[in-house]
Amino acid sequence: MQTGHIIRGTVLVTAVLLTGCATDSIDQSVVLSHPDPARFVTQEQARDLAAQYHRRAADIRELAQRTQWEADWYARQYGVNDQKTAMSLTQAQQLWAAAADADQLARDYRRQVPHGQVY
Repeated sequence: MQTGHIIRGTVLVTAVLLTGCATDSIDQSVVLSHPDPARFVTQEQARDLAAQYHRRAADIRELAQRTQWEADWYARQYGVNDQKTAMSLTQAQQLWAAAADADQLARDYRRQVPHGQVY
């Protein structure tokens, strides 16, 4: 029972560190399921924001994969209807949604960058 709490705590701390420390100039709403829409910025800012959200989405996807693996492991150990399995699956789904939102913001900012510029 304690091991489950430790694992969930570790996953939560890792998620916070990956999403909070990855960048310092982006608002943290990308971690939530419904972040604010992309705002109009300069071309240079848009290029930087697109790159930052792209990296953040990759980090969140990696964390979602780990959480999904944890949920699969719990399902094999304790069964599909176990509370630990359900909690891990819920966390994984939330992380996948956050990664999709970060990807969408990266695409929105990338649209503000003129063609031919690499971010």
